[in-house]
Amino acid sequence: MKQWLEVESRLPKKQRRTAQRLFEGLQAEGYRGAYDRVQRYVKDWKLEQKITPALTKVFIPLAFPPGETCQFDWSEEFVELGGIGRKIKVGHFRLSYSRKMFVVAYPCETQEMVRYSPLSRPNNHGIKIELD
Repeated sequence: MKQWLEVESRLPKKQRRTAQRLFEGLQAEGYRGAYDRVQRYVKDWKLEQKITPALTKVFIPLAFPPGETCQFDWSEEFVELGGIGRKIKVGHFRLSYSRKMFVVAYPCETQEMVRYSPLSRPNNHGIKIELD
């Protein structure tokens, strides 16, 4: 019965068997007990599953000290500078603590986008931000 319930718990809700259907399956296997006993077992098993969370249900919140980390990504944008169309690279920064975002435009895609960005220099507190 326990194996059946474990298999059933992984199925979509609409495909799971009710306690009545499980009872009928047990009867087909030769079970001669009462339905209410099966119903109580299913109820207790479900309660036990709620109390003991599975590993897939674990949530670990991430915490970042202010000003120490950020996420970085870049994009290509087309702009007109002095009447001339030009493709530029835009660095997108999101601070991990505050989730604030800012962007910086660069003429080309190089390591300098990250290495010499405003975040790569120590801030007022002497902390250098690490990029994820």
